[in-house]
Amino acid sequence: MLHYLPNNKLKNKAILVLNGDIVDKKIIKQLIIDNDVIIATDGSYDKLVNLNIVPNFVIGDFDSIKSIPQNVEIIKGENQNNSDFEKALLWLINNEYSDISIVGISGGRIDHLLINFALFYKYSNKLKIKIYTNNEILEILTPGKYSIYGKKNDLFSIIALPEAKNIVIKNAKYPINEKYFEIGSRGLSNEFLAEKINISFTSGLIVFIKSK
Repeated sequence: MLHYLPNNKLKNKAILVLNGDIVDKKIIKQLIIDNDVIIATDGSYDKLVNLNIVPNFVIGDFDSIKSIPQNVEIIKGENQNNSDFEKALLWLINNEYSDISIVGISGGRIDHLLINFALFYKYSNKLKIKIYTNNEILEILTPGKYSIYGKKNDLFSIIALPEAKNIVIKNAKYPINEKYFEIGSRGLSNEFLAEKINISFTSGLIVFIKSK
């Protein structure tokens, strides 16, 4: 078993594993190196154990777990109006975590997926969240200037939530310079022209999706 030992000096970065499709074990291992603690919802605990990974915390109402684990800290969420994902996000906020890496967000029912992305959006003003799948990394950008690194010909997409103003994207196959950039298909399947693209905008939110 891979037992993760948290860095008690930092306590601001966490991996949150949801009960969806679990990413490649190599990705999870790298995230463990880069973060302070690993948290599982009750539905994902058994999946992690099958990968020989033991989280630091398990959170939820424990309706999706074979047996309540004895070797981790249990955080029981009593509010049945919130999903286990939302309970975990609220716990992370209350315990002053700031940077959250999420795996297992997709897979299964479409309503669960849409709610998960709605929560991603809802709490983006309180947590810096990155979502990892086997093929993409997603994050929400707030107004400002960004240099994002990749490889030439890497794919990326952007989605406005619901509108971004004065957006400029440079060093991309399809450069963008628009006063109003609205939600839609306009930002789908762009490409890096170099190892770095530059993005800036003055208001709104943007989901940035980079293919791996």
